[in-house]
Amino acid sequence: MRKKSIITIAIPAYKRPKELDECIGSIVNQKEFITNNNLKILVIDDSPGHEGRKIMKRYVRMYPQRIRYISNKKNLGFELNILKLIKEIKKDYIFFVTDDDKLRENSLKEILDVINKFNPDLIVSSYLNEYSNGSAKINSLFSMNFMVDNDDLEIKSKIFSDSHILSGKIFKRDQIDTDGYVRHIGSLYPHMYPVGECLLKAATYYSSKPFVIHRVGNKVYWSYLDDYMVVGKMRIIDDLSLINDQFGKLARRNLLREFAYIIYLNIFRPKKIHLFLKGVLSGSSLLHSWYDWLNVLWGGICLLLNKLKFVKNNLLY
Repeated sequence: MRKKSIITIAIPAYKRPKELDECIGSIVNQKEFITNNNLKILVIDDSPGHEGRKIMKRYVRMYPQRIRYISNKKNLGFELNILKLIKEIKKDYIFFVTDDDKLRENSLKEILDVINKFNPDLIVSSYLNEYSNGSAKINSLFSMNFMVDNDDLEIKSKIFSDSHILSGKIFKRDQIDTDGYVRHIGSLYPHMYPVGECLLKAATYYSSKPFVIHRVGNKVYWSYLDDYMVVGKMRIIDDLSLINDQFGKLARRNLLREFAYIIYLNIFRPKKIHLFLKGVLSGSSLLHSWYDWLNVLWGGICLLLNKLKFVKNNLLY
């Protein structure tokens, strides 16, 4: 009989005490957390002296052996705070949930069922977008749950390209390449490197059921330009291409098709589009061939078909 795994829910926090309270509440109120001592929580607060400390004291008193709270002495920034979480957790699984998100009801039971049945190295789920007007929508790449075929690079590239949101990613601790993460600090999405590496080297499970409720339109505390984010993603893809060149080509294609959406969002701001294209051209190898531009054009056609409702699903990937 397989030994029960320890799952640590890793939460980076920063100046959102109300949301943090709701996030922790959505975990500790689930039956599985109450009854399973192998489920733990680690919160690292990157806002020293903030009122999140008062909230966490209450939860730590409830579960002193299972909930840890660390307050950074100085602000590290989001990416370095994630790195600190990774280094603090030694085994077995790390389940990332950002402080402004919540767990969906019964999601812990579903996660434990997946781990007990399949023992995957990486679990990626869809996510439930919750909007400020009260509406909600599931964002799912696929309509079923499955172990990813090791040879299906098309599926793997789609999962990778949709992995920019950290919440809902569950890693076996020993599968996280810390050095790979560190290489891409400054890209905004350094966690995408270990996601891609796990997809290429380890066993991955995809859940069409969302584990996390992701709040859309909430206040965020960073400001990056679109070209900066795209260039960062491209550098991660270049790095992963050294492991599998075909995977890199597919991920590059997907990224190029995202361009159409960025241009669409700024269609009436030609100066911003100009700066975006200039930044991408100067900062990466993207858009330097006719094939790249064809992929951008295809992304625009897919976006138009979706907007006109000729197709039901997003064709960008």
